[in-house]
Amino acid sequence: MKALFTSFAALLLASTATAQRLSWKPHDFKPLTELPWLDVKPHEVPKVIERIFREPNLDIRRSVLASYLKDEVPLIHFGLAFDTAIALEGVQNPDPLVSVMLAIWAKRDPAAAFERGKQLIDLVGIENGYLGYDSWHHRDAITVQNAAAIRQSRFWLDRNTLASFPYAADFSDWDAAKKQSLLKAFAQLWFEHFDDWPRERDHAPNLPDLVKVFQSGAAPSEPAEGLAAELFFEVAMRKRLAFSPASAAQFIREIELKRWPADEARQLPERTGTISTEFLLLWSQLDLGGMRQWVESQPKNEAWAAKCIVIHRVNAKTRSQWMQAIPENEKADSLRMLAAWQPEMAMEEALRSKNAEIIGQAFEGCAYGAWAMNGVHAGLGFLNQFDLSRLPKDCIGQVLGENAIYVMEQWAGIDAGECAQFGIRCLKHSPWVDWTELRQFFSGDDNLPDEGGVTDRTFCSLRLWAVTKPDEMREWIAKEPDADLRQALTWLLEHPWGHHAKP
Repeated sequence: MKALFTSFAALLLASTATAQRLSWKPHDFKPLTELPWLDVKPHEVPKVIERIFREPNLDIRRSVLASYLKDEVPLIHFGLAFDTAIALEGVQNPDPLVSVMLAIWAKRDPAAAFERGKQLIDLVGIENGYLGYDSWHHRDAITVQNAAAIRQSRFWLDRNTLASFPYAADFSDWDAAKKQSLLKAFAQLWFEHFDDWPRERDHAPNLPDLVKVFQSGAAPSEPAEGLAAELFFEVAMRKRLAFSPASAAQFIREIELKRWPADEARQLPERTGTISTEFLLLWSQLDLGGMRQWVESQPKNEAWAAKCIVIHRVNAKTRSQWMQAIPENEKADSLRMLAAWQPEMAMEEALRSKNAEIIGQAFEGCAYGAWAMNGVHAGLGFLNQFDLSRLPKDCIGQVLGENAIYVMEQWAGIDAGECAQFGIRCLKHSPWVDWTELRQFFSGDDNLPDEGGVTDRTFCSLRLWAVTKPDEMREWIAKEPDADLRQALTWLLEHPWGHHAKP
């Protein structure tokens, strides 16, 4: 049985070996109303992890994951849970997630966590962050512990992510002698690779335990404010909705009447309750007909978040009416929100406006989505195929000169290779690019001013791609029709590290 599920994990990790993006769309996420392990057998770890990572609220997801790893997953399957979670996190540098999971593992089974830590050390590298390599000579060179290991992996790590192991292992239930021996082994291994002691980072979010709320369905009276109270309330309202979908309109009134006190820690003023996107998504999954009736009963300019969720299920006439009812001064924000759910629909409507601000916001909405990073992959997939020549000429300056910057900063953390390709496409459609200078820059000369724009982000993405997936990049370069650009990109591919002798 263990071999069976280890094979499942390997299949999961290899299923997107040629792309870092997940295939999930926003409607594929399912807000939790029950603890995800109650109806499964102990060895069905991937099923539980997938349910957790289809939870759209990041705070609820992290809280439930921590509870599962601490108290429920069998130790023999902890490694499988670890690998599956990283794959479904959907990013190339999952430092916070790895730090938290490694700490929990180290408290429960220090020996097994240490063995995994030895493998993770090989994946340490590219530690200055995505934008930390925007110069050949004036920034640190890119360094990695084991290039071959990183090229076989979906991700890489900062060294201090592994600091959660010794600090957590020290709190395990092992006897003092065994812990001392293991920590000595860790220290020896660490100094074989690095010349400084690990600096623990506080990657563990201070989240409440939500297990009792899921079990009882009632929000505790304490605390009465803060993030914990809001999460308790959200889960309790979901539970009520799942029990009685027909009462959703009543629950919405209760939510809107809720008053939350000011929260100095999060710099939030006193405010009324708001209907969460996750609550609306759950309602659409439980009672689509009832939700559509409620949406259509609202004033024409209201309930836009709900409309975005169900707009693909209404007829063309209703869809057109909803679009036409958007006030002009709200169109940019509204289409940005719609792009999270229906990228193509939002972009088509934005293009009809011929307005740079509206198009740019729809552009960004495709990349930033409605919630966590693994929820934006479908929008990036749309942008990956979008024909940039469709942008109105008088909008290119803003969309490809400003909005594309933010798109790329999101994209690079998910798939540096796709981000690099997108950047090159943007540059090819940007009339202000001096291609002679750009080819020289890609070939090793720091001859471009620090313009901090799309060129900068494209360059950083290309270097990361060359370090982490050189074979994939080489295949892409071979298809480049411009021979001079192909030569420059090939030079970059073969010399990505920096601090080289000038050509």
